[in-house]
Amino acid sequence: MKETSNYQAYGLSTVITMIVGIVVGSGIFFKADDILIATGGNFKLGLVILVLGATGIIFGSLSLSQLALDNQASGGAMSYFEDTWNRSIASGFGLFQLVMYLPSVPAVVAWAGALYTFMILDIPSSLEMQVGLGLVYLTVFCLLNALRRIWGGYLQNLSTFVKLVPLFLIALAGIFLGKGSLPLPAGVTPVEPSNQGMSFLAALAPMAFSYDGWIISTTIVPEVKNPKKNVPLALILSPLLILFIYILYFTGVVHYVGEGFILTMGDATINSISMDLLGPIGGKVLMIFVLISVLGVLNGICLGGIRMPQALAQRGVLPKTMEELHPRYQINLRASLAFYLLTLFWMALHYLILKFNLLGGRDASEIAIVFSYASYILLYIRLIQGYLKGRYKSFFKNFFAPIMATLAAFLMIGGALISSPFYVLAFLLLNTLIFLLGTKLYKEDKDERIPSQKNYQ
Repeated sequence: MKETSNYQAYGLSTVITMIVGIVVGSGIFFKADDILIATGGNFKLGLVILVLGATGIIFGSLSLSQLALDNQASGGAMSYFEDTWNRSIASGFGLFQLVMYLPSVPAVVAWAGALYTFMILDIPSSLEMQVGLGLVYLTVFCLLNALRRIWGGYLQNLSTFVKLVPLFLIALAGIFLGKGSLPLPAGVTPVEPSNQGMSFLAALAPMAFSYDGWIISTTIVPEVKNPKKNVPLALILSPLLILFIYILYFTGVVHYVGEGFILTMGDATINSISMDLLGPIGGKVLMIFVLISVLGVLNGICLGGIRMPQALAQRGVLPKTMEELHPRYQINLRASLAFYLLTLFWMALHYLILKFNLLGGRDASEIAIVFSYASYILLYIRLIQGYLKGRYKSFFKNFFAPIMATLAAFLMIGGALISSPFYVLAFLLLNTLIFLLGTKLYKEDKDERIPSQKNYQ
């Protein structure tokens, strides 16, 4: 029997700010240019992509909020798979998260942090230098959260506020003071906008990165006051607020420098805007805010990632030596080391992907995120079955929303495949194999089901 939390501390406004704080992170800073590049510089299509992303998380979060309400013990995606399918499939999802998803995202974010660091310091950097500093950031934040976890919590709170400052400042400056263009640096060959046809859907992959993290918000449901009212409301209002912030920022950036400048300068666009808007000193201060935001995201993922091996050890997927907590640090140090080594592997893979342009300008973390969306389809299917069998009564939340979320997931998979069919398909197949391996490694009875599952059959 599942335990129900009696400590319901969060009201509607707190839940909204928590969701916004989780989702609005580093992605929008270094993925906005990728979205525009994928659309060939078409600003309106870029807005369409942002709206599609918000629609996907609205329907996805509304759908999974029902599972979060059912699971009052701990919540989270792994427990949803346990509730609706079985613990073997939950272990498969957990192993995918540990091996493919959780370590790939911080590798990319650490590289982005290094990129912005060199910009702030005005140091020309090679890809090797960026990856090297990224490795330093990965090491520092994994150690910080393993050995001084309270400091990691302080940084997370600080970065949640800091990240909104450059977003709103650049957005408002671009809308009200936008020049429509900036001169390109000497010797840089301009890239002109072009018609991409249906390949603009490739922008769905970097868009998924920018919106990633929304599912984490469903884990706080047991601690929400009046959850049946506040959770669905928060899961509608929060994506709309995030969409408003992203559209404001995207519009501001394009209005300030123009599409051609963004296509040409890519990730360096935000640094150019900062310097032009506030001058050398003010621009550096603004870029430091951006850097803190990016490192805050890195910190948050490391904070959660080093704990994932413990959860899998409890399910028998990993050795029991990764389950016991250190008496002083209250974390399993072997599990932390395992996660850290995985991030190093993904940083090396990220380097090769960028060095040889294996994914058509995309990075591997985007493919892992897309696979996450695909795996949620299994949960949406169970919700639809529950509605058809009379377990759930809401047509909108338990039937229509899961169908729309499923369509959005397929759209994201198609968009990723358009960008680089061979390599993306290979990565998706690899993700699937890791998922299946996790189901086989589960040690207990693979047909064992917990009581709530019978309602979905």
